[in-house]
Amino acid sequence: MEYGVPYPKQPWEGVCKYCGKTFDTARGRSDRLFCNERCKNAYHNSVRNREDTEEYKRVQKILIKNRKILLRFNKYPERAALNRTLFVSAGFNFDYYTHQRDFKKDGNPYFFCYDYGYRILSEAKIKVVRAFDHHSDQP
Repeated sequence: MEYGVPYPKQPWEGVCKYCGKTFDTARGRSDRLFCNERCKNAYHNSVRNREDTEEYKRVQKILIKNRKILLRFNKYPERAALNRTLFVSAGFNFDYYTHQRDFKKDGNPYFFCYDYGYRILSEAKIKVVRAFDHHSDQP
């Protein structure tokens, strides 16, 4: 048991693994680890969140930064192709995006960071677009 968590005083008492309260094991399973469903769910959520939170935060930060850069570059006139060095100097990370959409016409996919995306036209040129209308193939 953890420091400060009470031990059961009677054989029919259990100690909740999450909140530390004693509970009656005569009701339900005798090998229960939690006093109720709320503590059971809270414990498992906290364990899962502890493991994943740092990686999620790191990736989320990159995606949000990418989206802000795309939003800023979307202000340029429509159909304008921007230089790749502009993206790199702004700190854009091409390895991270939320989804992509492929087209069979020319094979160049659009990569999206939430509602803003980009399309690599050539080694040096990139076009920024707003999210697609679900009823058409045009950005």
